[in-house]
Amino acid sequence: MIRVQPPAPPKVLVWEKTMQFWNVAPLGASLLVSLGAPAPLHIPHDAANGVAVARLAGGGHEIVIVSGGLYRALRSVDDGLSWEVVVGAGLEIPGAADVVYHAGLNPQRFLIGSADGVFAYDPATRQVAAASAGLPAGDRDIVDMDAPAAGSDGPVLLVTSKGSVYAWDESAGGWGLSLATGLSTRSATVAVVPHYSAAAPPGPARSMAAAVNGALYMSQDGGGTWAVSSQFPTPATGLQDWIILAMAFSDDYDSSGAIVVGRTRQDPLYGGFFGEGELWRSGDFGATFQRMLAVDASIEAIAATPPDAAGTRYFLASGGYYGSRAIGYLRSGDGGVSWSDHGSAQDMSLEHGAGPYGTDVHGWLKHKQAFAVSPDFSSDGMLLSARLEGLWQSRDAGLHWLQKAVRSDRETRDAAAAFDLHGTLAGFGSGYGSAVVASSMDGSQDLVLGPGAPTAYLKELEISPAFAQDGMLVVSGEDGLRLWFDPRLPANNPYARTGWVIPPLAEIGTGEHFRGYARTLAISPHFDARNGAADQTFYWCAWERPPMRTEDGGLTYTALRRRTGGGNISFVDQMAIAPSYDAATAAGRTDVYASLELSGDLYRLDDAQWTFVARFGSIIMGIVPDPAFSRPGNPRLFVALRLAPYVVMVEDHPGGATVTPLRFNMPSTTLMQSLAAHVDAGPQRLLYAATWGAGVLRCDLSAGTPAWEPVGTGYPSWFVQKMTLSPDFANDRVLLLATQYGLLRGEDRPGGAWTPLTNESWRDNVAPDFTTFAPKDPANPQPDRPWHWDEVRAADYAGQLRFLSVDAGVALWDGSYLVGTGYARRLILHTASGPGMGSVRFAAFDYRTGALLDQADVNLATHSATLDEAEVQLRWPRLAPALLRIDTKLDPGETFLFDGVSFIR
Repeated sequence: MIRVQPPAPPKVLVWEKTMQFWNVAPLGASLLVSLGAPAPLHIPHDAANGVAVARLAGGGHEIVIVSGGLYRALRSVDDGLSWEVVVGAGLEIPGAADVVYHAGLNPQRFLIGSADGVFAYDPATRQVAAASAGLPAGDRDIVDMDAPAAGSDGPVLLVTSKGSVYAWDESAGGWGLSLATGLSTRSATVAVVPHYSAAAPPGPARSMAAAVNGALYMSQDGGGTWAVSSQFPTPATGLQDWIILAMAFSDDYDSSGAIVVGRTRQDPLYGGFFGEGELWRSGDFGATFQRMLAVDASIEAIAATPPDAAGTRYFLASGGYYGSRAIGYLRSGDGGVSWSDHGSAQDMSLEHGAGPYGTDVHGWLKHKQAFAVSPDFSSDGMLLSARLEGLWQSRDAGLHWLQKAVRSDRETRDAAAAFDLHGTLAGFGSGYGSAVVASSMDGSQDLVLGPGAPTAYLKELEISPAFAQDGMLVVSGEDGLRLWFDPRLPANNPYARTGWVIPPLAEIGTGEHFRGYARTLAISPHFDARNGAADQTFYWCAWERPPMRTEDGGLTYTALRRRTGGGNISFVDQMAIAPSYDAATAAGRTDVYASLELSGDLYRLDDAQWTFVARFGSIIMGIVPDPAFSRPGNPRLFVALRLAPYVVMVEDHPGGATVTPLRFNMPSTTLMQSLAAHVDAGPQRLLYAATWGAGVLRCDLSAGTPAWEPVGTGYPSWFVQKMTLSPDFANDRVLLLATQYGLLRGEDRPGGAWTPLTNESWRDNVAPDFTTFAPKDPANPQPDRPWHWDEVRAADYAGQLRFLSVDAGVALWDGSYLVGTGYARRLILHTASGPGMGSVRFAAFDYRTGALLDQADVNLATHSATLDEAEVQLRWPRLAPALLRIDTKLDPGETFLFDGVSFIR
């Protein structure tokens, strides 16, 4: 076992046909621009707005989370260590609002409410089916759901955006209208008594509640009749009026009569967020309510638990955006009379980016939260909380909470493939936490472009068409654009460097250097980074800026904000360049296509201004020009749409574009993510469509009757973000996908199998799964709870160290420690050794049993005059779920630097 492995002096990349270890050159000063030390522009958010948990027949639990953002619906059977997509029947198309589990149904199943109805997911068969029978076509936008406890024969309740309350009738297999308020709403919630009994007379055992726009309705006869509460009778009419977003009946409601209601008054200065909240309790079956607590946070979720091991039942309540609040998860052990967060706000203090901004969830779902109570709560005390900032878990009935990672550190958001100087086909992916991941396409070696990468959280990646000669990649992400040049090749580029380079990107005319979160990227099909090449053009766009173009490989750029006919263009989220592009003339600098963010508007660039091409009734998910694109003969491109017809062909003629749907036999349950096209010598015209969670489809457009058919076998249950084809696709038929768990290789040939490529990952210091503690920090009021470590940048160490991302964590106090989880057979701690560094114990335990897997005790202090990058490695015989822990031993003046951990699988 290697205990400490200080890095070797910088050397060139060694990458023969077997692909050996990468070692990138460090950053230098030549032609580089200092970007200062701002806070990161982006963090590894993984928002959720619904969670439910079931006990599996074979033992263990299945957790399902839903989100209005990227995930749609995910499932985990290993306590959140890994996740798979829940897909089918069209579930992945609408944003998911809520999920409940009802053990009293036959079969037992999860019900998922969405913007377009309800879906049933059976954990035993892993099948998804539509479950919207009884919901009118115009009233299927679900706001909230609730289900009774295990052992109950009660119904599932839901409330829609039209203020309608429906109850699930298992015998009829559909929903029945129970209450029609006629109120349009996004502020609504429902609750059903946990131990509902259909055979009971009207009273506590058949109680239900519904709140719509702040008005509270209650029923004691299973929803046959409803009465409005005399204390909460009036619907809200403005943001400063009180609304009810959460409520729950006590587990012992039949005897205690306790129900808790959470009210929120929103602040219009923040778009309806950052309000104040109240908790109201009734102890007489809803006849009267008393206000028990007022807090400086919205109340967005409430849950009631069965008895714990000591026989105590609890109410739990949560509010919004703990990152700016002094209130954590509230808990009551006396039926809702008294409340305390027991200091749990500190558990959320590490959350990066808490608040209504900076996540992929939009609109009202930003303030949608939910609790789930373990089916074995009496023995395991386990609670789950889904909220804007992620998924949280308590193992002690709500006293302490830790964040669970939902978004994989292996996730790749874009993919590219190229042959290198030796003729080896390699795939590259833009990692969401692991910087650039790379792999030989035969799977012989999986790699991460780790230390030295100036940013870890990337969005899109492009590879030079002349990669075998110039070795250049360009990536976009949280901290702008970055270039990488293969160190095995001569530094024959505008920077006279290899390895990572931060391009100056100085605007022509103003000299202003580009800064921003670059999210969209496209490279000229004739790009060549070598000095003297005629075309060194690529385009990009950032949230903060209009589309931009560089014609000298990133030294300078031009902003392209003007529309034809006047006005400016805003952020574009898709871009593609046709093969007809010619950088040499104004007339040739056209046929660059882009779509406005979250819209169906398609534009074409005419040198320096954008011309409208077509508008679709759906968000554009991808653009790919025909490989045989030409003017005037074949100005054809293909566009992927979020909604039907899903794929269209656009012929962009000067007199106006024509649009031809290419849906053919494509099912209505398809969510498009990316397109790719190929023309064989035949000519066979092939179009490929990558779906979110159901694999890749192929259509031969030259066939007499074109039809979509699945590609490959053994497709895993992972979501996809992008797709590309091998540059030698005519011969090797290789497809490359950027997925939830890294690069996925496939072949479009009979029996072609899908093969995962990138199994190594680097988890950055700010990954949600890492939790830091500093019990001896005098400023820490609760030593047993998480505590933020300081953060430093490479510039703070005068360039002696390279970090994976923009910063690294640093422990300043003896006894500080860190925990995290993940699957691995080897772990590599990335840190620093040298003067002023302390000692650490790096240990890994089996996540299920607690057995020690491996441990290393290392003194990182050396007699060297400078700091060096260092590694501490652990290993064990086979892949295992690991709980890692890093404990520090720091003498006065010593520190420990934490850059991240590599997980080798």
